[in-house]
Amino acid sequence: MRNLLFTFILALLSALTSAQTFSNVAIAETSTVCSIAQDELGMVWLGTERGLYSYDGYRTIQHNTSADGTPMASRLRSIQ
Repeated sequence: MRNLLFTFILALLSALTSAQTFSNVAIAETSTVCSIAQDELGMVWLGTERGLYSYDGYRTIQHNTSADGTPMASRLRSIQ
């Protein structure tokens, strides 16, 4: 009985100390995320109404920009 109680307390302490934490990540240029995927390296990819972003755990990076840094959606609208 003593071993069972010790095992239960150990399991309870282990569960309490290994809880995951989550935080919100804001992307200044967009407000709607349509799809989320994670690749084999751990990079999180976010498909938004403003294009494709990646999140590495520290920052978001926009991937749909042209060589001059303007968003591709804006560039396409100006071409039409």
